[in-house]
Amino acid sequence: MEKIRVAVIGCGFFGRMHAQIYATMRNVELAYVVDVMEEAARRVAAEVHTQWETDYRKVIEREEIDVIDVCVPDSMHTEVVLKAVEHQKHILIEKPLADTLEGARRLRDACLHYEKKVMVAHICRFDIRYEKAYEAIRSGSLGEIIYISSKRNSPTLGAKRYAKRCKLLTHSGVHDMDLIRWFLGSEYESVYAVGRKVRMIHEGFEDCLDSVQAIFKFKNGVTYSLENTWALPDKYPSYIDATIEIVGSKGMLSLCFGDQGYNVYTNEGCALEDISYWTESFGVRKGDLRLELEHFINCVLYDEEPRVTVQDGYEVAYAAVKALESVETGEIVKIR
Repeated sequence: MEKIRVAVIGCGFFGRMHAQIYATMRNVELAYVVDVMEEAARRVAAEVHTQWETDYRKVIEREEIDVIDVCVPDSMHTEVVLKAVEHQKHILIEKPLADTLEGARRLRDACLHYEKKVMVAHICRFDIRYEKAYEAIRSGSLGEIIYISSKRNSPTLGAKRYAKRCKLLTHSGVHDMDLIRWFLGSEYESVYAVGRKVRMIHEGFEDCLDSVQAIFKFKNGVTYSLENTWALPDKYPSYIDATIEIVGSKGMLSLCFGDQGYNVYTNEGCALEDISYWTESFGVRKGDLRLELEHFINCVLYDEEPRVTVQDGYEVAYAAVKALESVETGEIVKIR
């Protein structure tokens, strides 16, 4: 079988891991890694034994490239994806689709009748626990869903990595927002949200929220409360402390991702390490991230439909931006 030739645009935290996974796939040739910072591009290229470039346009324009994997900062998604559409590439877009309404609309419209495969990389849809929750809700075993609550919190490491170029809710909170919409098969109707800026100001990120708490209502009547922060203490033992509780008329589900069952204790403290999202063992990057990338490559190889469409990404990005609008205005904001 001919290999799918992939170029990863962006060599930051996620781009590096994407490149590591593609480099170990039998049906993929990792042709390029790209980053505006030459040092980052060179470093990742040397690690995964491929070519590097600093100008993504030059790589996208190359006819032999089949897939463009977009791992640039959220605010740059629109320009990179539109360039890939122009050159008829298959496209994987790290979530969110975009962090503005204008950007999300432009990408949705550009991909509405696009013949190539496009997927928004909402990694949580590929975790077995969330898959089982989806099946339980859709099977009716929980009865009619009454309400859902979620928490996705992390220490300041995440803020220090992303806050200069990303917004808390559109970068982090959209994980749970996408999951809940997927679970329910219904659209967001309205939102009331509040947020604060305290810790981030001290860290030098004056335009960044510490936290967001929001109450959403769905078209089907379900209410959903969201808690999202990246202001936990630096030494918090879990990098991602995430929970979801789903309450129905016949039962409930509780999902917990803080303690994943692999806890390390030393004289310096304890760490609840990740063994689900992008864990590494025997020198190979594994976990939900690998399942996500394998799914998309299979969609390209076998003409299958991606699990997360551009419309899915648009609806969640739209709702997240509306929630931030509610934070600013202090009012309930209509979404649909």
